[in-house]
Amino acid sequence: MGAIQCEGGHHGIIEDETMLRVANVGTGEAYPCPPFEGSEKRIEIRFEPKQFGARGTSNAMSMRSISRSDLDALLVHAGCEIISSVSPLHTDAYLLSESTMFVEKSGIVLKTCGTTKLLAAVPRIIALAKSHCGLDAAYVKYSRASYLFPDAQPEIHRSWNEEVRLLKKYFSSEFGCSGTAHVMGDSITGLQWHLFTIANENADRERARAELEPTVEICMTGIAKDVAARFYQSGPTGFTDASLLSRTLGIRDLIPNESGSLRSMKIDEFIFEPCGYSMNSVNDDGSKACMHVTPEDACSFVSHEVSWNEVADLDGIIRRTIEIFQPKHVSILVTSRTVSALNKSLAWVSGLDASSDGHESNGISLQQF
Repeated sequence: MGAIQCEGGHHGIIEDETMLRVANVGTGEAYPCPPFEGSEKRIEIRFEPKQFGARGTSNAMSMRSISRSDLDALLVHAGCEIISSVSPLHTDAYLLSESTMFVEKSGIVLKTCGTTKLLAAVPRIIALAKSHCGLDAAYVKYSRASYLFPDAQPEIHRSWNEEVRLLKKYFSSEFGCSGTAHVMGDSITGLQWHLFTIANENADRERARAELEPTVEICMTGIAKDVAARFYQSGPTGFTDASLLSRTLGIRDLIPNESGSLRSMKIDEFIFEPCGYSMNSVNDDGSKACMHVTPEDACSFVSHEVSWNEVADLDGIIRRTIEIFQPKHVSILVTSRTVSALNKSLAWVSGLDASSDGHESNGISLQQF
């Protein structure tokens, strides 16, 4: 596996204020509120069946067989809840009060924002996989961008060292190794990406790695104010409909589909009160995407994650995302199993300075793990 991280942006900063004044778009009234942390924590765990008997037969069940009530109880530990879900052929996609959860036959991706305690839910994920599904964790990847408001995070997420310590506590003994931790990027010029990976020495690690999905994660801060205003429950033109908003802004055009058809695509989206937007999309071919928008002026943040393949228009996805939100700063993390896919993203970054969108590259990091 490998990852490439790049920074780009206009010259400017996002102010770290302890209290914000957020305008009520409908009335013009302003009121104080605490800042919201848009930057997300993300964990992806791949499993393999436990082996029973000398012949290695397995009684394993799919992670998708875990009941809704068990998933609800699991998310209590993280401090979030399920809003809605869609379930095409290969994936159950859950829209959460704070971001997204994808559950597949042999894997789970949990991604949460705000002041959630994602790592507090990990022991329950492992326990459910073992007891209910007969599955053992084989490969784990935990990642996040820099927090905009790190001091507001719960204790277990307040520092990278503490997060790594917990992850090693959960997995090192059973996996027979300590894993590797990386910090990519420059905190002075933009967001840093934090990555922790660990593979079970007793598992079929190559198969587990093969099931890790190539992803591109785009994080943007300082989005254009006129665009941000569209993500309020009562926007400039009145009540905001999530479906109409995504079509009008072109968000639905950002979702890759091999056939170019929307017929197999399941889309689940939601506008929060008073503001904010979340979207999950999953195709029957297994590809998927999610987007989360925090529009408040002093802490505006957008994340857009897409699972992709060699033929996906990576360049177009990144460029169109930036064009829609017109951010001051952009940070991109591409994770892939192949060198050719990473080279594709490197080629895009190399041409960033020559682009017409006003952004310039502030740095590139490449890491193999």
